[in-house]
Amino acid sequence: MGKNGGGMNIAYLTGDPVSRVPVTDDAVLFYFEDFILKGISSLFDGEAWPESAVPVEERKTLIVDLDAQIVALTQDRKKLTDQLLAAGLQG
Repeated sequence: MGKNGGGMNIAYLTGDPVSRVPVTDDAVLFYFEDFILKGISSLFDGEAWPESAVPVEERKTLIVDLDAQIVALTQDRKKLTDQLLAAGLQG
């Protein structure tokens, strides 16, 4: 068929990229999430979790608490920034 795909405008025959649209992370996950999760899960099959590991339910609570602390710290930082700007300190 040659380099021009035998005159047929078919991307894989002419060597043109099939898609000029970038592949996003969301698209990869949409198509391959099951395979990715299965592959990662297989790495841990048969592995014992440490005795000192935090149970999943407690982890969820810890994450909620950490998120609340992050929100509070972000608000505190905003207040401090506003005070610095009000005092005339600008970078």
